[in-house]
Amino acid sequence: MTLALLALLALAPPGLRVLLQGGAAELVVHPPAQLADGPAITAAVTLEARDGLVSAVGLAPATELLVHGAAGQPVEVELRSRPRAAVSRRAWRGSLLLRASGSRLVVINQVDLESYLRGVVPLELDGSPTVRQVQAIAARSLALARRRPQQPYDFDLPGTQAYGGVAAEEPAADAAVAATAGQVLLRAGQPLNAVYGHSCGGVAADAAEAWGGRLAGLAVGFDEPGRVLGPADEAGVRQLLAGRRGLCAAESSHRWTVTWPWATARQLVQGRLAALQPRARVGPVTDLRVARRGPSGRVSELEVRGSSGLATVRGDSIRWLFGPFGEGLKSTLFVLDSSAETLVVRGGGWGHGVGLCQMGAVALAQQGRSAAEILHHYYPDATLGPAPAVTPAS
Repeated sequence: MTLALLALLALAPPGLRVLLQGGAAELVVHPPAQLADGPAITAAVTLEARDGLVSAVGLAPATELLVHGAAGQPVEVELRSRPRAAVSRRAWRGSLLLRASGSRLVVINQVDLESYLRGVVPLELDGSPTVRQVQAIAARSLALARRRPQQPYDFDLPGTQAYGGVAAEEPAADAAVAATAGQVLLRAGQPLNAVYGHSCGGVAADAAEAWGGRLAGLAVGFDEPGRVLGPADEAGVRQLLAGRRGLCAAESSHRWTVTWPWATARQLVQGRLAALQPRARVGPVTDLRVARRGPSGRVSELEVRGSSGLATVRGDSIRWLFGPFGEGLKSTLFVLDSSAETLVVRGGGWGHGVGLCQMGAVALAQQGRSAAEILHHYYPDATLGPAPAVTPAS
């Protein structure tokens, strides 16, 4: 079945609720905008939470407020983490639901799925029309699979996929979203949790390696034909990292090396361990040891040894032992080399390595593969079809 025909069969997309900010000090709404069941906003209005209510000068306090743009246009706001902080203005399609949580505002973007994707695809993957269509379908599938109709919101920004609202939109990405409208990856009739990452380093991970639980329908193994997983031991991983193999081999982060003075590494790990495992009591850090690897060779358990104890960090959290979210190791596909003076981490890939390898998808598109063929390569147990009807979010 062609992508064009699937687009004709697709059902109307459901709405999503994306948590933009779980603890804003205040939010400034810029005109033209409209309060649901309330007055039009013709001048900038600053909203804040007081005594569990959303309030603003000239407005009656309420447990929640719904703000949308005038005449169906996006609503433009400033989200501030502290009062009167200088931040950039952003516009969001759909509406913004504001709720008070003590003295902080919870801000949720209520937006239809296709409009949401217009703010996702440009931030996640750039490339040919085929590549953008692959990204649109994967992102749409993942978003639907992670909806939580019975919860206050479906997902937040850092926990799912990049989303930048109207500012992120680009004509080429809009075209890919429109060309694949309503199309998702399905398994057993339901949207597939179609996770993806930037670069797998030549070998795709099992979800259990990253997050401790399995995800069905995803390819696991070497991202090139004719190879199967061998023993995921230290020697095998070193052999893998010594060369450039796989569809993403040309990508700059396919192989990488990070070097720290041991004193710096110990201090970094000490602080990050306290953030990841506040109850861990290991004393001053003395050593790091790979305790276990998963089927793809990624480190699934890393021991942090100290003068008075030992702590084990597992899965993708190991990356954040070396820096906060977004600044840690590029992946858990690595080996450790240390001396008395330095710690050297040699690794491959960028991201958790589970599901679709975005740079691998780019390579397949350059080989002339269609969007459907690329998706089948990374999600072999899924079929392409129209999004099923879902229960509207409450």
